[in-house]
Amino acid sequence: MSDVSKPQATTVNRCTATTKAGTPCQGYAPPGGDLCFWHDPERATERAAARSRGGAARHARKLGTPGDPDAVELQAPADWLAIVALATRDTMRLENSVSRNRTLGYLATTAARLFEATELEERLAALEVRLTEGAR
Repeated sequence: MSDVSKPQATTVNRCTATTKAGTPCQGYAPPGGDLCFWHDPERATERAAARSRGGAARHARKLGTPGDPDAVELQAPADWLAIVALATRDTMRLENSVSRNRTLGYLATTAARLFEATELEERLAALEVRLTEGAR
């Protein structure tokens, strides 16, 4: 027989607490414990700090402000079309779901309207050029 020992199966401890809805918690308790991070009263300080960090991270983000060289100017339909294309690429990376598909449908409709607006803008500009040339 070989000296290689078989790895022992580790048991996974589920949290023994119940949710506000009365269903069993689906969280995992650390080894040797019965409660998950969210239900363990001894970890209340850690939970408060985690919530604080999460809130601070969310509120610390700054979107493009006027004068910012990275700020996006959204004036023409083509500018908006670039944003819709970016949102579509980001949405395509998500797991397939009903929400994702609805979002893609909405973005496709928005893109079609922007293409129409861009085409109308180009046709109007061409007509204006013809009118100014004809007025000479």
